[in-house]
Amino acid sequence: MSLPLEIDDQLVDRTKSSLYLYYLARATHKVMQREIAHKKVQLSIKQLKKLSTKDLQKNLEELEGHITEAIHREKQIQTHQTGEEGVHGELKHKITQLESKLTKYLETQETRKKRVMELEEKIKHKFESKREKIAILKEDLRKLLKLYQQAKKSKVDRNKLLKIAQRMEQVKCKMAVLR
Repeated sequence: MSLPLEIDDQLVDRTKSSLYLYYLARATHKVMQREIAHKKVQLSIKQLKKLSTKDLQKNLEELEGHITEAIHREKQIQTHQTGEEGVHGELKHKITQLESKLTKYLETQETRKKRVMELEEKIKHKFESKREKIAILKEDLRKLLKLYQQAKKSKVDRNKLLKIAQRMEQVKCKMAVLR
């Protein structure tokens, strides 16, 4: 594992910095080659101005060679730059796509959290209301049981006792359904 270089207050990643320096050196080399080709052309033009007509043909051929070399270097640089611009555009497009996907993901996650909270609240509310209903039914059952026992002691008509017992059975069924 390579440790990052420490430069003042900054940490520099060695793997990324070496790649960056490599491409920086390549670009510098291309610019130097371009400048050398331009200087050769300028030097040849200066020599042409000084020469006599007999050496002119020889120097013209040399000048044409330098011009061709300079044009060739310019085309290479231009092609390389076009390729890099294409890669740059493609990377920008991918970054934009990833940003939109991340935004959509974060929005989805937020809506999901809200929905989960809403559902938890509904469940809690339903559970509380269910609990309240069961408590009310238990209270009703207790009252009916008390009424049944009082009616039995006071020897009330058998039909009334049966109705109270049926009503107690209905309350028990409702409680069973709610549970």
